[in-house]
Amino acid sequence: MKLLTSLFGGGTASNLRLSVTKEGAQNELPYSEVAKLLWSYFLNNGLYDELRLVGYFLNEPNLKAIRNPAQRVVKFYADTIWPGRLPTALPLDLTGNKGLQKPIEELWKWSNWQARKQLMVRQTAVLGEVFIKVAQPEGKERVYLQLIRPEFITQCERDEQDNITYLRVDVPRARREGVATSFYLHTEVWDKAGGTARFWEHDKTPETPLDQLGAPKQRYDLEATWGIDFVPWVRAVHMDIGESRGVGAYLLQLDKIDEANRLATRLHTMLFRHNDVTWALKANMMDAATGRPLPPPRVATSTDSDGNDVVDLAGEKFIRLPGMSELQSLVPNLNYEAALSALNAHMAELKNDLPELRYYDLPELGELSGRAIRLLMGPAVTNAAEVRSNLEDALVRAQKMALTIGQNAGIWENLGSYEDGDLEHGFEERPIIPIDRYEQAEIIKAEKEAGLPLFTSLRKSGADETEMAEVEADYARQQAMTQAGMASALLEAQAQFDAGQPGQNGAAEPAKSPQE
Repeated sequence: MKLLTSLFGGGTASNLRLSVTKEGAQNELPYSEVAKLLWSYFLNNGLYDELRLVGYFLNEPNLKAIRNPAQRVVKFYADTIWPGRLPTALPLDLTGNKGLQKPIEELWKWSNWQARKQLMVRQTAVLGEVFIKVAQPEGKERVYLQLIRPEFITQCERDEQDNITYLRVDVPRARREGVATSFYLHTEVWDKAGGTARFWEHDKTPETPLDQLGAPKQRYDLEATWGIDFVPWVRAVHMDIGESRGVGAYLLQLDKIDEANRLATRLHTMLFRHNDVTWALKANMMDAATGRPLPPPRVATSTDSDGNDVVDLAGEKFIRLPGMSELQSLVPNLNYEAALSALNAHMAELKNDLPELRYYDLPELGELSGRAIRLLMGPAVTNAAEVRSNLEDALVRAQKMALTIGQNAGIWENLGSYEDGDLEHGFEERPIIPIDRYEQAEIIKAEKEAGLPLFTSLRKSGADETEMAEVEADYARQQAMTQAGMASALLEAQAQFDAGQPGQNGAAEPAKSPQE
């Protein structure tokens, strides 16, 4: 199979195709199949066995996914984009409206965002994008964020600001009826122009036209139901290259990943020979009377696929040959080091395309300064910064939608207007690879020695006003304690002088008499 991953569609979300050579013919996979393929690379186990089931890699039956870096690349983003617990993982910047802190944290709680934030990072890294739906459960005064995988999005239209104006989603579901389970499609169509949201449940396919689905099971007016004039869905991308679909962390490197697996599989094949026969067994005795070679030893044998008698001794397999035959190894005398060098060189080339893999080399490099790590990880840090910016922009837009719907439903009050910009907020800047305290102290020391004021240096290092106020209070306290210590020392010196004890220069001072 040859993957030509540069052939993308345009226009609407359903147009993305991956061009594949299958059984000698050029074919295009629909996006739902592309998503399955990308998930297979991430899950890895039985990757090529699964692809062979649908007709790919038939000419390479022994290919194994033993040098597939997809999972490590995805883990790098999960480790660096939003690590840790909320709200530290997503520090809010609420310069415009401090009153949004509690509503947003409640939204995170209702959305189980502590876990969902990591799922969002992983899904976008694998599939290139994910959709966030702002939902409101019936009968409950709350709103929450729901993640929808992109392969369920059948059709999506967006305006110049990337706001979704029309969307159709078809999600497979199951319902239990007694002891039986039935499967069906849940279809939603959101239309800004029509101001409606329509829901169906049916047993047809995602390609079935809407007019063949019958009357919708539910129909909502956006303005009357939620008080909105927008579609409450947001598209979040891992990397945007201007196409209809986002690009995941390893989509553009699938050919190189396959080649790495091919090289590694060939090397392992040469080493282990698939547990086939590796030695020939001979008899080395002659019949004294006739001078003829004796027949092979009489041991239990089996027959291989070529019709040879095979002997199994202590786990080793031998071909049973006539007497006086030479013992020969059936494993070719190949240069394994050269094959390994070729594989390592290919993996080094792959790291140039996937610099995130250098993240896993750091433990082997010993203790490095934060600056050295950032230089080594520069390309990966740049990629992570772009991904974090994309995801946080999408999350902010979804949160503003949720705050609007929640305020219209009476869940929150006095938050302000979406149109007037009262709901604007963001997230504080923070490093992809944090600076440790020792390195930060060295930076502040160097800047202070260069004449930079202490609080300017602290601000440049990311300290907020509260932290700087604490430093100022601690500094004032330390100065007061120092001055108190100096005053105590002066009093002690005066007392020693009055008593005629040696001064600081060691000379005795005469004490004055009471008459004096």
